[in-house]
Amino acid sequence: MVDAPPPPSVPRALAAALAARQRALGAGPRAEANALALAAGASVVATGQQPGLLGGPLLAAHKAMGAVALARAEAERSGRVVVPVFWVASEDHDAAEVDRAVVMDVAGAPRALVLGLVPDGRSVRDLPLEAGAVERVLAGLAAALPSTERTRAALALARPPEGADLGTWFARVLCACLGDTGLVFVEPHDVAPFAGPTYARLVRDGERIQQAVRAVGVARRAAGGIAPLDPAASSAPMFVREVQGGPRRRVSFDGDAVLLRGAASPFTRERLAAHVAEHPELASGDVVGRVFVQGAVFPVAAIVAGPTEAAYLAQIAEAHRAVGLEPPRIVVRPSATWVEAKVEEALVAAGVSVEDALSGRARPPEAVPDATDPLEQRTQALLDAARALEGEAERAPGLRAAARAAGQGLEKALRAHRDERETREGRGRARFDRALAAVRPLGEPQERVLCPLSIVARHGVEGFRAGLATLGGPGTHRVVRLGTPPTGT
Repeated sequence: MVDAPPPPSVPRALAAALAARQRALGAGPRAEANALALAAGASVVATGQQPGLLGGPLLAAHKAMGAVALARAEAERSGRVVVPVFWVASEDHDAAEVDRAVVMDVAGAPRALVLGLVPDGRSVRDLPLEAGAVERVLAGLAAALPSTERTRAALALARPPEGADLGTWFARVLCACLGDTGLVFVEPHDVAPFAGPTYARLVRDGERIQQAVRAVGVARRAAGGIAPLDPAASSAPMFVREVQGGPRRRVSFDGDAVLLRGAASPFTRERLAAHVAEHPELASGDVVGRVFVQGAVFPVAAIVAGPTEAAYLAQIAEAHRAVGLEPPRIVVRPSATWVEAKVEEALVAAGVSVEDALSGRARPPEAVPDATDPLEQRTQALLDAARALEGEAERAPGLRAAARAAGQGLEKALRAHRDERETREGRGRARFDRALAAVRPLGEPQERVLCPLSIVARHGVEGFRAGLATLGGPGTHRVVRLGTPPTGT
């Protein structure tokens, strides 16, 4: 980063409220001290994620540690206090995106747990957590994981505080897994009382901001690049609610008239700007507006983001410049795949590297022939005879076709017999499939699917934190190798 004058301070009332929130979350003394330091001129390295079930996918922890590492490095370089901030995007209303957690069960298979949230346009933090649904998730987690002391400790971490919403539950699990790294957890409703002027600006400058985002997207796509955002030119990067906790309604314009979710409203542009300035708790930024709100409340020097996020943040950077603001630096987060020793051994035994398994290029091994198996020997002899007959029956098409069909059936039966034997003996295809599922659960990159409690239950919270400490620098991918987990009670 380029040296700059000390950034403006965060309001003391907000810093004190954030310190109290860290205390309630159990984030630790360093996090509380960092929250208070925001009021004394500290700058910010930000990251964030939607509040996924049971701490969300592993990439949330990877982002968090990327922000912590970058903040520490920048503090050492500049000699100033730099605070890592995790923005829990609990204002999002896409309930389906956050209503899943995946763990590896005792059989080595991925198991998905869901709450069953019902989307209705409200932010996910405003959707009630039904006690029965929470207990079903916790019971499913307990049934999936091995019965060990570490699992019991993980289950204790998983239980939400009384009366918690999804955002608080997510933050509580994640900070319990990470420990006191100094990371400050923030939710949009924490900063809403201080964001009124920014929401008013998003109304007044909304079309200019969206047009800049669109223009960059058009240019990038024309050049063959990635541009995830394509907002409507007549929209603002925000939503409003009729009442606090109510459904979010997209703001767009028809001349000076304001449309809410496409329908006429009593607002003109200026009346809506005044309304959200006075009642910021009713306003809510979208993916673009959130970056503006975050940057207006906190002195954000850099944002740690995933690859797709980095692409849309580059579009938003131009929108900052369109309204005379300097955008924050964008840093791609580190990524990782967590691999137990027995998983890597199974892949190596199949002639497959972890890297090949990650890429999706890995293919299952052929079952090994066994010359001592009488049934296999007889089947192989019949297969050889069928192939010989097919070769000899050139002038008897019917006989040749029958021999070919018989050979194909025998070959299929022989493969199935070998696969069954390998499965019984814990080798071959079944072992490979379990290893591949551990690296790419449900066919997806592990860090996008697996929740941290799956690792904590097998290797303890200290093992998880030790693995996080080995993550590489920005934009790097690391294979985190784990020892074989304990078994039994």
